[in-house]
Amino acid sequence: MKTCILIVLLCLQISEIFAQRQKFTQTGVASYYAGRFHGRKTSSGEIYDSKKFTAAHRTLKFGTMVKVTNLKNNLSVIVKVNDRGPFAHNRIIDISQAAAQEIGMLKTGTAQVRIEVVDENGKLFEPHTPKETKKDTTSTAQNTPKPTPTADTTFLTGNTYSPWGTKKTPKGMGIQVGSYGDLENAKDLCKDLHKAGIQETYIQVGWNEKRIYRVLVGAFTDEETGKKQLDAIRRAGFDGFVKKHFD
Repeated sequence: MKTCILIVLLCLQISEIFAQRQKFTQTGVASYYAGRFHGRKTSSGEIYDSKKFTAAHRTLKFGTMVKVTNLKNNLSVIVKVNDRGPFAHNRIIDISQAAAQEIGMLKTGTAQVRIEVVDENGKLFEPHTPKETKKDTTSTAQNTPKPTPTADTTFLTGNTYSPWGTKKTPKGMGIQVGSYGDLENAKDLCKDLHKAGIQETYIQVGWNEKRIYRVLVGAFTDEETGKKQLDAIRRAGFDGFVKKHFD
C-alpha cells in the first residue's frame, strides 16, 4: 500500500514538472515591489533583494524563469519566480525594482506586459513535435554539413562587444534598448536597429545568477547628451533609458 502511494505521489510530481515546462503566456498589468520590501523574506523563503531579477506570481512554481515584456516599449527582462502575489486583483505579476528598471517602468509604476515561461537559457518552451524519421542517404561523412555551434564562448561577463563578437570599450553613457537572457535575441535586436538606420550598437554582458545581454546604442559623454538622443530612438520605433557603459 505504501509503495502504491509513493508511486502516485511521484507521478503527480512528474506531471507538475512537465506541466510547468509547457508553453505559458499571460498578458496583463505588472507592478513592482516598493522599497520597503527589500530584505524581507518571500513566500519561497528567499530574502527579497531589490537588485536581483525576481518576481511574484500567483500560480507559477518557485524557480520558474519568466520573460516579462513591456508592451509599450518592447523591452524585456528575465526574472525568477520566488514569491506569491500580486494581491491587487487587476495585476498578474510583481517584479523587482531592478527588473522594473530594465523594462522602463520605474516612473509609471505599472505597465501592460506579456509574461512567458522560458528555460534557463531564456528560450521559450514550444509544444513537442515528433522528430522526423531518419531518411536513408548515401552521402559520405565528409559531405555532411557540420552543425552550427550554439555555445556562447565569445561574449564574456563584464565585457562589451559588437554584435559580431568584437570586444569594444565604449566610454560614458549609452541608451539601453533591450535586455535578454539569450544572446541570439540580443543579436536580433541589433539587426533590427541596423535596419532602422541605428548603426552604433553594443552588447554589454552582465550577470545576475546567469548571463544577461544588454543592447546599448551609442556612447555619449554624459547622461543629458544620451537623453537628447532618445527622441531619435523612439522615432525609429524603439525605446529605452540611459545607462553607463562599463569602465
